[in-house]
Amino acid sequence: MSGPWYEEQGPTTDEVRKKLISVYLMPKKAYKFIKLETIKKFIDEVIAAEEKECGGWGSYRGYYTFTHQKLVRTVNKKVQAVMEINARNKINQFVIEIFLLYTFLTLICTFLYYLLGMSGFDAITHSMTTISTGGFSNHNSSFSFFNSQNIEIISIIFMIIGSLPFVVFLKFIHGDKKSIFNDDQIKLFFSILLFLVIITGFWLYYNYYSNYTLSFRLAIFNITSILTGTGYVTTNYNLWGGFGFVIMIIIMFIGGCAGSTTGGIKIFRLLLLFRGAKIQIKKLTQPHGVFITSFNGRSVNDDTYNSIMAVSYTHLTLPTK
Repeated sequence: MSGPWYEEQGPTTDEVRKKLISVYLMPKKAYKFIKLETIKKFIDEVIAAEEKECGGWGSYRGYYTFTHQKLVRTVNKKVQAVMEINARNKINQFVIEIFLLYTFLTLICTFLYYLLGMSGFDAITHSMTTISTGGFSNHNSSFSFFNSQNIEIISIIFMIIGSLPFVVFLKFIHGDKKSIFNDDQIKLFFSILLFLVIITGFWLYYNYYSNYTLSFRLAIFNITSILTGTGYVTTNYNLWGGFGFVIMIIIMFIGGCAGSTTGGIKIFRLLLLFRGAKIQIKKLTQPHGVFITSFNGRSVNDDTYNSIMAVSYTHLTLPTK
């Protein structure tokens, strides 16, 4: 038989390899959980196996219509299998690292509580509910039972730690030192906390205590506790008057950052709600403009924003017992 189908010379092995590599590497695809060197290795293995089985590549047309597709499917299967295994390993490693970090922080908090005067049982009990921002205390008067400024400082530090994203801590440990300072929700969390402590501290000074140290000591501990959803108290903030009480009621809905141990709406959702509202206002004034809601430099699509609005609305309106 004659004709171009049979007379065309088949591709060389090097040409086949280059063609397969172009499928995976030329578009600069971003593969998760697998190295590009591993993909090249799979391509060489698949080509070697096909050559051994068939003894060649046949005509160009035959190669492109059948063999090329077969090689791509085979490489895909190998790539997907490795990616699934590596993804599971990454998840397992992440869970173990989170557990070890949480345990380490709890032990450090326990040691510091004990060092500053708590009994062993009190130190263990309160450390477990400080990092978890659970707020349980085995004393009816909560932290006012200890009446220790040093203990309160340690509690504030670890309540704040429990309110920050643990993923950011892991990034910091693995070498990404700037992540903890560049995260949008962390910056907003500290801004809100600082603002509330300042205005509440001055409110208490001018209306109740006439002592800067006591006013700001009460403000920073109780504001931090309620904002993070922990619930420790050193005073009855119901006696702070309308302003102080309303502040406490509002901030208890906020909570800490997403990815932390806190409850509430979370700073992440609050941030995107305000950014989304800002975008909607811009669209009203500039109807032909293109505006994108972003978080940590990444765009947030409409589906994500709508789900955030739904969760936030449900959290605020759903009756609780």
